[in-house]
Amino acid sequence: MKSKKMVIAILMSVALVAGCGTDVADTNADQEQISDKDVQDATDNGSDAEEKTEIRREKYDDCDGSGHGYVEIYYSDGSMETEEY
Repeated sequence: MKSKKMVIAILMSVALVAGCGTDVADTNADQEQISDKDVQDATDNGSDAEEKTEIRREKYDDCDGSGHGYVEIYYSDGSMETEEY
């Protein structure tokens, strides 16, 4: 897990230096954005806190035009997952 975070940090640093992959406008625009307050309200109202739900996705394309990259997926429990494509 620690090495995965290190790889993500390095990839993000390289992408920022290269000037690409920082366009958050490519995120899934159809998906509704949920604020931290909404998540807190849901847990305060007795919702099942065991089930985590996806809050948002941030897409980062590779700079080489290959169509590959990665997506950061943020969940209601505060966790984040990275998927390559």
